[in-house]
This record gives sequence, structure tokens and C-alpha cells, in this order.
Amino acid sequence: MKLIAPESSGFSLTPAGLHTAIIFRVIDIGTQKVEYEGRVKFQRKGILSWELPHEKMDDGRPLSISKTYTMSLSDKATIVHDLKSWGAPISRDYDLKDLIGTAGNITVIHQPKKDGSGMADRVQGLAPLKKGEAVPAMTNAPVYFSMDEGMDWKTYDTFSESLKARIAQSPEFSHWSKLAAGGHEADDAFPGDA
Repeated sequence: MKLIAPESSGFSLTPAGLHTAIIFRVIDIGTQKVEYEGRVKFQRKGILSWELPHEKMDDGRPLSISKTYTMSLSDKATIVHDLKSWGAPISRDYDLKDLIGTAGNITVIHQPKKDGSGMADRVQGLAPLKKGEAVPAMTNAPVYFSMDEGMDWKTYDTFSESLKARIAQSPEFSHWSKLAAGGHEADDAFPGDA
């Protein structure tokens, strides 16, 4: 029996394997509806993005790759496992903003997309830098976006339309949008945070 490769989506995949990586984006996408095995949950989600300084696009900029996480401090949470593997000092008071500019290694794999439309690259694992491993300076501008402290509309406006659409599905976005439309201060606490 032969294996059949799904058709390409037109995007270049990050090469599979181990890569030196630098976290350059931490993005809060708010509380998202998640369906799994017929059950619906609402979970706070966030995205970490890495640039790969040794893998370049045609224009010379580094390739980047992202992973979406459930924002939970549970011992079973993928983000806790990954960040401990990265070497981050995870605690109740840890601010994900401190991850920006930190370097380590990521393992990238290729797997079929859920909709069968082609292949996707995925971050499979994280690890600290090898002893003595040199890392080039970060090329991409650092990006931090959190709806906990308010709504940074300037940063939001720099996101792709698909990322804006994901964020716009959250109640946090709805809250800050209503405040902005009503002319209220954007530093009011999100309901339920008190």
C-alpha cells in the first residue's frame, strides 16, 4: 500500500527537526469556545511565536512558527510542560511578557491538517539552549498583547485578519470594544477579574 501526500497549501512549511528559536510574540486571544469529543468548553487561550534565526525566507527574514496554548497553570497543561522544558521559571506570578527575547530549541514536525487540505508544521517540543550555543539577535519586533490590562488597539491593528477574527470571538474583546465605543477608559478591569 502506498502513502498519499496531501496537496500543498502554497505556504512554505518550516523544515521538520530541531531549530534554535527566539520567542518574539506573546498574544492573548481571550476566552475561546473549544469543542472536543462532543463537549463544549470555554478556555482562555494564548499564542507564542518563535523566530528561527537559522531558517530564512526568500527575503532574508527568519521563518517564524506559532503555537496556541490553553492559559492554565495546571500541572497537566501543555504550556506548563513546554515552558518548564524551555527553562522558564513557571510560578503563579510568572508574567509571560518575560518570555519575549528568550531563546531555546524547538522541535518541528509535519502532519496533515485536520481538514485534509495539506500539511501543517507544528511545534512538538521545547528545550533549553545547548551549553555554549550562540543565538543571533532577535530580528522581528517584539510583540506583547494582553487583554488583561486593557486593549492595545494599535497592536491589534497590526495582526492578520484571521488572528483579529479569532480574538474578536472572545468576551474580553467584546468588553473592551464596548468600552471603546462608549468612550470609557480602556484600563477598567475585565468583569470577573476582581
